[in-house]
Amino acid sequence: MKLKRFLILLAVICVGSICITPGLSIAKPIAQVSNFTGEAVIQSGTEIAKITQTGQALNDGDRILTKDGQVQVTMDDGAVIKIRPFTTTMVQEREEKKFMGKGVVRRVTCFIGKLWFKSGSSGTKNFLQTPTSVCGLRGSDADIGFDVQKSYFNQYSGTADIKGSITKGFFQDPGQTVAQSSPVYQVLTKAAEVVAQAKESGNAVQVARAQLEVIAVDKASSQELKKNPDPVVKVDAKISEKAAEAKVSAVNTVVKQEEMKAIVQEAKKDIEQAKAKGDDKAVKVAEEKAQKAEETVKSTEKAVESAKKAIVEVTIAAKALDEKKVDTADKKAKVAENIVEKTVDSAVKVIAVVVATQELAAKAEEAKKVVEEAKAKGDVAEVKKAEAEVKKLEENVKKAEEVKKEVEKDSKVIEKAAEKMDTKKVEEVTKKVEEKVKEAPVTTTVAATTTVEATTTKEATTTAEATTTKEATTTAEATTTAEATTTVATTSSSTSTTTSTSTTSSTTSVESTSTSTTTTKASTSTTTVESPAR
Repeated sequence: MKLKRFLILLAVICVGSICITPGLSIAKPIAQVSNFTGEAVIQSGTEIAKITQTGQALNDGDRILTKDGQVQVTMDDGAVIKIRPFTTTMVQEREEKKFMGKGVVRRVTCFIGKLWFKSGSSGTKNFLQTPTSVCGLRGSDADIGFDVQKSYFNQYSGTADIKGSITKGFFQDPGQTVAQSSPVYQVLTKAAEVVAQAKESGNAVQVARAQLEVIAVDKASSQELKKNPDPVVKVDAKISEKAAEAKVSAVNTVVKQEEMKAIVQEAKKDIEQAKAKGDDKAVKVAEEKAQKAEETVKSTEKAVESAKKAIVEVTIAAKALDEKKVDTADKKAKVAENIVEKTVDSAVKVIAVVVATQELAAKAEEAKKVVEEAKAKGDVAEVKKAEAEVKKLEENVKKAEEVKKEVEKDSKVIEKAAEKMDTKKVEEVTKKVEEKVKEAPVTTTVAATTTVEATTTKEATTTAEATTTKEATTTAEATTTAEATTTVATTSSSTSTTTSTSTTSSTTSVESTSTSTTTTKASTSTTTVESPAR
């Protein structure tokens, strides 16, 4: 009985470890690297690693990219794949439907370049394929290649059933220049670079975003295989593309949460720095930011866990070619993404209002000093103008404080709804926050940032408008206009910019059109709080 309980507990722990690690492969190894030279990488799930030693495992669906090197892979049944330089290969091994029941099928895809394959000792059905052809082998060895336009096949022994257009006979390696024109080779090369940079940085936000680049490889592969003449390959490509979309949604939830964690860490640093300077007001603002960010992280934990489970589910379903289960997992991932995105964006708006309100209060204090200076000079006209300016600023500070309290209250409602996975409530209250933020008598912009460098445009600093593109969330690249004038580089997390502007028609020495900028960390949303007409 004790042994049984132990085994059950062990199983739960194993499943749990899969669910909390998006990049973890859940597949059983089907092959290993038996020899290699030069530079090459393996993409497995949402992870990419360099080939550094023999014995490295390959799972179903893994891809290998070679640069100036070669890789030999040995399958469990002794089948061998020799991958030539500047080649991208995918290895799949699973059950597929046959005329009579099901059977294990191995598919080796050459997206670009050239490889040699020799069948193993098992009865596994082997297919060598490219984006435009499929060769079903029968106890044979052969070369297969692709140069973006044509497929090539050179058989040494055995026979093959061929679908699609293919050029038979000996052929040369397509080479580096051709490889670099391949969509899959391009995207996988970029993903490998981004993943390596993210790991080196040790930045959790960058590491999470890097997974989006890896998923882009799945999309590129699916697009290429949609051209294939084999119906099974077409279906696989379609399902894989859907699975990739689900993974994007799931990973986006992780990215959002990591960004909030980055805000917490940055705010805590700000607290220490403000304390060292004896700036109590700055300490209070930083503490409010840290508290709000921590509450948001906690409230989104359930949704993030749901998204991570969706990655596991969609991966299993895609390998089984089960489109319905892929769709179910996709819906789960999108629900989680929606909840986390809106909860985090709401928190970012609250933080922006907190910072902007503090900036406005600081302006009011500065205006009071101008009044005192004018009084000291005995300039009655200047005093009247300065006092009028102070009055306007104090009224705006009071209104800003009211808005701040309201959006903080609503944000807490959103967090509670997020904990319960109540999508409807989250969306409903998020809209209320957006409307209330517009009532604030300040102009606050939280600029979209999805790369290590946040770029603000000239328009963002003069009209307080920022633009977020869909590509910013799917390719982890923030796009700004050609008139970008300020780049804020950060090595710890992405940066969002909050611009607080108070505008009046006064021409006194208290310039209400001056702009002060405060930097808050890691936001991927855009919030614009328009000044109301006065």
